[in-house]
Parts: sequence; C-alpha cells; structure tokens
Amino acid sequence: MFKYFLKKYFCNNQKFSKITVDKNEYVNVRFDRFISNRLNINWNSLQKHFRKNEIFLIRSQNLQKVERIKIKDQHEKLQINDEIFVNKRIIEKKNSTELEDTTRSKHSQSKNLYLDETEKTNLMKIFNHMIALKSKELIIIDKLSNIACQGGTSLKFSIDTMLSLQNESSPSENNLKLIHRLDKNVSGLMMIGNQIETTRILGDYIKNNKIEKSYLALTQNIPLYIKYLLKENKLNVNIAESFKSFFSGFIKSDENCEKFVIELDSGYTFMYDGSFKILKPKMKINFDKEENNYSMYGKFKITNLIFYDKSNRKFKKFTLNEIDNFSYERLNDFNNFFTQVLENFVKKDSNYKVGYDFECYSTIEYELVSGKKHQIRKHLTKCFFSPIFNDEEYMFDKESSPELYTLFLQLENNYSCDSYKINPLLDKFKIGCIKKSILLQSIRILMPKINLTNLSASKKIQLYEDNNNIVVRYEKLPLNFQKLFELAGLNVSLN
Repeated sequence: MFKYFLKKYFCNNQKFSKITVDKNEYVNVRFDRFISNRLNINWNSLQKHFRKNEIFLIRSQNLQKVERIKIKDQHEKLQINDEIFVNKRIIEKKNSTELEDTTRSKHSQSKNLYLDETEKTNLMKIFNHMIALKSKELIIIDKLSNIACQGGTSLKFSIDTMLSLQNESSPSENNLKLIHRLDKNVSGLMMIGNQIETTRILGDYIKNNKIEKSYLALTQNIPLYIKYLLKENKLNVNIAESFKSFFSGFIKSDENCEKFVIELDSGYTFMYDGSFKILKPKMKINFDKEENNYSMYGKFKITNLIFYDKSNRKFKKFTLNEIDNFSYERLNDFNNFFTQVLENFVKKDSNYKVGYDFECYSTIEYELVSGKKHQIRKHLTKCFFSPIFNDEEYMFDKESSPELYTLFLQLENNYSCDSYKINPLLDKFKIGCIKKSILLQSIRILMPKINLTNLSASKKIQLYEDNNNIVVRYEKLPLNFQKLFELAGLNVSLN
C-alpha cells in the first residue's frame, strides 16, 4: 500500500516528466547510460541528480529508486514498459520542452570542450586513417599507441572523443560506441560498434568468452620456467617435436600472480605457490581448494627466440615453427647455441636478469581467455619474468638491453615519419610516439559470424571465415615490430 502511494504521488506530481521504455532497442541498456545519452547529461551532473532523487525508475507497480549509496542500482538493465521519472527542472535547464525520441546516443559536449575546430578536424582525420575494416554495423581500427580509449582528468582527447566527433559530423550514419578497450600504450586491432544492437551483441560475446583476441609481444629474456626445466634436465633440445611443445601452453593465475600454473603442451606443469614446482607429464593436480583464486587465464605460444651475441656483435633468430624443417646441421647449430645461451643464464644469473654474454628476447603470441586489467603484462612479467619491451611500468630494464634499445629509439625517425602520411598531425598530438609505446599489439580477432553490410577492408589485414566465425588479423608483422627487426638485421614474419 505504501509503495502504491509513492508511485501515485510521483506519477501525479507536476515536477516530473515520464519516459516510457517502449522500444526493444532500449532493453538491457543500463539505466544510467540511457539517461546520460537521452538527456545529454554529463556524468558528474547525473550522479548529483541521482543523489537528490530527481531521477528514478518504476517497474511493475514497484518503485525502484536509485539509492544514494548503492551504485549497482544505477547499473540496472532496462526492461520493456519501465517508467523513468525525471524532474522537469533538469529538462528546462537543457532548453528542451519535450524529450527527443531518437535511437542514437547523444554524446556529452564536455568530451570536446577544450578542442578548437582545427583540432577536431585533425582528430577526425587521424581516426579515419586508423580504420582497418568498415561496415554499416562494425568498424575495426588499427589503434595507434599513446592514445587512451576513454578520457580522464589529464587527457585532452581519446578514442571516445574521436567517436563523439564522428557521430556529431554524420548523425544519420554514425552511432559509434566502444565495444572493448586497449591500454593507452598498446596498439592494434580494436572493435567499435556502429549500431546499438551490434554493440550489445558483441559486448555479450566478449563477456561470455565467445570472442578470441590474440596479441603479439616482444619480451625481454627467455621465460623463467625454462631455466627451471633446464636445471631438472626436462628440456629435450635433441628432439624437435618434444622441444617445440615446451614453448606453448595454458597459463592461469590469481589477480596479483602470487599463485600461478603453467600447463605446457609437452605435458609438464610448472606451478608456483610460494616455491616453484615441476610436475611430471599427465600428473593429476588437485586445485579444489585453490581453483576460485585463479581469475586470469590465457594461452601462449613462443614463436621466436632472439639473441644478441656480444662477442661477435650480431643478432641471431630461431623460429620455433620452423624446427621441423631444419636440416640436421641447422638443428644441431640451434641446439648448441641455445644450450650455450641458457647455460650462461644458469651459471651467471642468480636473479635471472640478462646474462653477461647475451641479450635474449622472445616473441610471444598470447590469446586472452579472461580479460583482466593488464593481464598480459602481469603474466609475462610476474609469471614468465619476461617483461614486454619498453614496458617500464612492469620491470623492463633498458640497461640490460643496450643494443636493441638503441635501435628501438631510432624508430622515432625511421618509423613514425615514413609510415604515416599524416605524421605532422600525429606529432602534434603525440600519437604513435615510439618512446611511449610498448611492443604489445593486438593482432587477431575471432568472433561469431554476424551480418556485415557495405564491407570494406584495408590491405594490411586479412578477413576470412573459419567454421562459422569471422577472423580479422594482420596480413604481415605489425610495422613497429617489422622496422625494429629490420634495423637488427633480422627477417621475422607473422605466423
């Protein structure tokens, strides 16, 4: 009876206007996002209105008001016939006598508040330059490094800003929204929805692990577990098939990587829970008490081992996929050299930093199974002890890589100026800045097949179907990797 009285009071109160959720396209949209987009209210103002009970939701004869401290209530997903009540003062302040009926999101003007018209035009050019695949429903961009996906207090622009500018420039064609995010200093393939329904479907696919996202990383050192395998004489460098299987597998850990398990394709399991353990192939592991602690999962494959021999001042590369095709002399050379390098580590390196005689690196392909913050960077640093190249936030030590780091800095001139025709714009906004980038790049996206109309793709990516899935991946090695390896005199290709 009391709830009925409240509903009757608010419904009849002349201070409130009512919005009825009467379209299926609004179903499952978050309450706060719906209001923010529908009324064009910035986030801070929206929270103020919620606190003052000037916006609330009624569903099925029950008042479901967003409470002051229960933020999760603001995340309530809308349902058909929901009734939203908004204080008329809010609408009047926006110079609107009635609510617009539109299917598109209205982006907050505050995103573009500090940009002049020239900057807006230039950012739109940069965004168009990044487009790798475009359809009416979906856009995939080749994101440049040193550009955040979403704004912040110290950021003048972001990918979200660019989407806002595109939407404002062509409101009848564009309704661009982020589907997922990449770290600011990570580059590569990134999905952007251009229809509400497509954005929602792909967002649900990501939540349910139906979309595979693969990354390529250049790391310092050879993964730590190999050192322990050597000490136990488990690593067989004389049999190609056996040897390859030690460089791919599955990894899982807790949030801070204080406990982790590396399950190798060779059958061995490498685990750490305060001390390192190596379990024999096919040994059953009982994780019943600890399983809930593991929250980060991924698959990895080490594709290349790269060494810089300080004695003859040359880089040397071994591609693991090619081991089956090695001649006897080549395989023997690989075995001898690899054993020599790792013996150098075991003997001289108690902390497992780079040895005195060699600089060592790995290229690693990593496929996300779960998607936690900085997951790849944490796994490679804390579980493999192989920090991503130039990722100083996660233990990269440039003093231990003097030769390759010197070549890396040369890319500032050789790569950023030659590879982009709009380089002056990139320099102006410090986008794609080599010194601030890390060598981690999104290289492949596999998603369930969806209908894509008016499809066009750039020459630098492959687009094909695989078992009722759509695969988008780089045609060749990403340009920043390619240029660095060229400076090192190496020919490295994408597997």
